[in-house]
Amino acid sequence: MAYDAFADSYLNPGQVGGMPSYLTQTAVDGTVLPLYLTDGVETREDGTSKTTRRGLVSYVKAMTGEELAPLAAWERFQALPALVRQQFLRQVLLLELRDAGRDQNFPGENGLPRNGGYNRGYAAIEALFPGDGWRGDIAANNLMLRTMAGGDISVLTPGGGLQLAALGATVPPGHGLVTLASGHINVFARDDVIVNRSRLLSFVPAATREGSDQIVWSTLGDIDAGRGAKTVRVPSSADIVTDEDGNTEMRERSDMSGSGIGTVGDGDVDLVAPVGTVNAGDAGIRVAGNLNVAALYVLNAENIQVKGKVTGLPAVAAVNVGALTAASAAASQAAAAAQEVLQQERKAARNSLPSVFTVRVLGFGSEPAPATDRQEGAMGDGPATSARGSDPASYIQIVGAGRHFDAGQLARLTPAERHQLMQER
Repeated sequence: MAYDAFADSYLNPGQVGGMPSYLTQTAVDGTVLPLYLTDGVETREDGTSKTTRRGLVSYVKAMTGEELAPLAAWERFQALPALVRQQFLRQVLLLELRDAGRDQNFPGENGLPRNGGYNRGYAAIEALFPGDGWRGDIAANNLMLRTMAGGDISVLTPGGGLQLAALGATVPPGHGLVTLASGHINVFARDDVIVNRSRLLSFVPAATREGSDQIVWSTLGDIDAGRGAKTVRVPSSADIVTDEDGNTEMRERSDMSGSGIGTVGDGDVDLVAPVGTVNAGDAGIRVAGNLNVAALYVLNAENIQVKGKVTGLPAVAAVNVGALTAASAAASQAAAAAQEVLQQERKAARNSLPSVFTVRVLGFGSEPAPATDRQEGAMGDGPATSARGSDPASYIQIVGAGRHFDAGQLARLTPAERHQLMQER
């Protein structure tokens, strides 16, 4: 790793003339200084301020207790042990990766991303990890890294990817990358960053504004928040507070819940995959602060919950309620018209059906009986007026329709019928 060359490119005041404008700042006295010599503070919408960049002055003070001016801090920094210097330089790299992702989502000159966008991150990677000979993955079956008192967790794999848990592995509560009390989580990988059923969670108490941020960068791969349950709880120890009078009380902390990627308190999250996909998965992404996503694709955006501002996510089209109402009314009218047409067709079909009549024959013949005869069964002694007989000229002959029969009619009767007729007379 080229730490010395990286320090010259990003921190050395003597090299400020060759630095791009986004790496410089102008002091109150008009002096142009490297950006990372001083802190960066951002004012939020609620009026509070948050430190978004810890500069070299603050870092030297934390390491040595000395409060120095920017140029003096640079001189003092060069005398610190190599491991102490390298820690700060890695922080500068990660902040450059974060800002590259943010710049990618904002237009600059000629319609190009601000400050070069992703190219800003590529330049930082090349400065600290020159060449392409880097190899190695971090692939754990069940990884657990946790800080309890404000420490950061930084994972750098310039030649590989990061897997927090094996596919299908049961992950106990608290496993994964977890920070408590203002610790940041930073991941830089060339390939995929895979959470599976594990978690990448940061917690910050409400009393502090230091933040508990996350930066995840994958140069060539994807960032996958995993498929764990959202209800898994990460237990955290209670705060034990003693006042000046010696009164001690135990205050329960808000437990962090869920797998996936998330922050509790005031933490921001930056997810950058220049040629890959950011996938919220089933576990989801939950951000207490602001979220920036810079990627070629974003999947399962419905599983992303953000309390603050969001940049980089696909826009959700607004619903035109008026158009939906009009469409619904038109659909109702069309349905009514269709129903009326159907009823008319059914009526026409019924009218076209052939009629079926049921005929019941009650009798035959229509001639009146002879005037001298009385109608059988008629009341009174007057002449019958409705007696009827058989017409000899009709095609239909009814034997026995009248009281008088000629020889031809009698001949048609059987002996038994003639005998019965004679008895009835």
